[in-house]
Amino acid sequence: STVRSFSRWHVMAHELWVDPSTGMKNRLLSNLQREILRRLLTTIQPRVVHTSNFWYRDQLRSLGWPAQTLPLFSNIPYAHRCGPELRHKEDPSEWVFLLFGSINTDWRPEPLLHHIEQARQAQGIKSCHFISIGHLSIYAINLWDSLDRLGYGAFRFSRLGPLSPEDVSFQMQNA
Repeated sequence: STVRSFSRWHVMAHELWVDPSTGMKNRLLSNLQREILRRLLTTIQPRVVHTSNFWYRDQLRSLGWPAQTLPLFSNIPYAHRCGPELRHKEDPSEWVFLLFGSINTDWRPEPLLHHIEQARQAQGIKSCHFISIGHLSIYAINLWDSLDRLGYGAFRFSRLGPLSPEDVSFQMQNA
């Protein structure tokens, strides 16, 4: 192929396909997106395939591509804000975690939260605040809202929903 012979391709798959468990339309769209990605990779034969997290890496590997994780933090531009709206963390003994986008139905939060709890105790951190930003499916909303009941008294969970890039930057600067 001409595309393959004159180029050395690197693919960064930030998102793979929609969650197929959220209805018939998304199941069909997910299969179509997966097939498009498979054909694209087969056509261009990239030398390197990266994705942003281990879940997507494993999905790409299941398609036969030796994907690697490249955990890019963000493509959100830095927003300069002044005045009282830009607060600084009042309590340096609180860890703040930002989670972006939806939650896959196969994700189990308990192992991650358990490790964070162990690290929090070892480091003498008073509390952890987990903030969800972006669109969530009904499944993800229910899961997120249930996390308070897991018994981690030092953990708080908040949902902010979709935000502008400036507001996301603001949240990142204050995390």
